[in-house]
Amino acid sequence: MSKGKEIAVQVAGVSSSQEWTTDPDMVEVIVTDDLLLRAEKCIPFMLENDISYMYRWWSFGYTLYELAENMDDDDLKGKTIIQGTDGQSYVEFEPEYRLDGCHAKIFKDGTIRAVLPFKNTSDELWFNVGAIADLKQRMGLGNELAPSSGGAALHATQQALSQAMQHSEKAGKFVGQVAGLSIWGHDQDDGTPYEECKEPDEGYLDSHRCLMDLVEQARGILREYDKEGELFAEGSAEWFRAKYDGQEHPEWPRSDWQYQVSNEDTALGYWEWVASNVESNETDSDAD
Repeated sequence: MSKGKEIAVQVAGVSSSQEWTTDPDMVEVIVTDDLLLRAEKCIPFMLENDISYMYRWWSFGYTLYELAENMDDDDLKGKTIIQGTDGQSYVEFEPEYRLDGCHAKIFKDGTIRAVLPFKNTSDELWFNVGAIADLKQRMGLGNELAPSSGGAALHATQQALSQAMQHSEKAGKFVGQVAGLSIWGHDQDDGTPYEECKEPDEGYLDSHRCLMDLVEQARGILREYDKEGELFAEGSAEWFRAKYDGQEHPEWPRSDWQYQVSNEDTALGYWEWVASNVESNETDSDAD
C-alpha cells in the first residue's frame, strides 16, 4: 500500500444545528489514505455487530469558506478568492464560534461524514465527505487498501473488457442504424442531389420523428459515459443511474432508502446506496 497519499475534498451545503449566526457555505477537508484504511477496517465489524456508525476523532484538516458574491468590495479587500470545484468563488470564512476539531463519522454502508462540534456548546456542523470506495478511486488507490488476489484482478479485467465490448457493439449498431437511413432533399459535396429514395409522403414530419428517436438513442448511450468520455464502471452508482434512466432500481426502491436515511443507517445518496447493496448481496452470494 502506498503511504502518505491525500486529497482535498470540497463540500458545499453544510448542515448545522445552531440558529444564532451564519455558517460556512463550503468546507474543504483533507482526506488521507490512512483514514480510508482505518475506516475500511471498521465496516466488517459494524456489519457483524449491527452497529450503524463509528467515530474516528481528529480525522481531517479543514478550511471553512463563504461565497464571495455575498460580500461587498470592502469586505473582500485583503482576502484571497479561490475557485471551488463547483465553479463558485469563495473566500475563507471566519465563524463567530469556535470548533473542536473535525471528526469522521463512519457509517456501516461505507460512507464517511465529517462532524465539527462547537467548543462551548452542544451544537455542531456536519456534511458528507463521500463513500470510501469513491474516495479511494479519487486518490488513485484502486484496491490497494484491501487484500486482493490475481484471480480477483483477472476477473475485474475480464469484466471491464466485456463491458467495453458490449458498449462498443451498442454504439456500432447505433452508427449502423443512422448510416443505413436513406437521404432525400439534400445535395452531396459536389452539388449533385442524393437519389436514394423519393421524398416520403409525410416528408419533414417523418424526418423529424426519426431524428428525435435517434437523439433519444444517442443520449441513452452517452448516459453511460462520464464527462471525459470514459465508460462508467459496471456496478457503480453512475452505471445504475444510467441503466435505470434515473428512475428506480426494481429490487432496491427509494422508499427503503428513505427509511434508512431517516434512521441514520445510511448517509449515501440513492444510487450510491443501490450500488452498495447490490455489491453486498453479490459478496454474500459468493460466500455461500
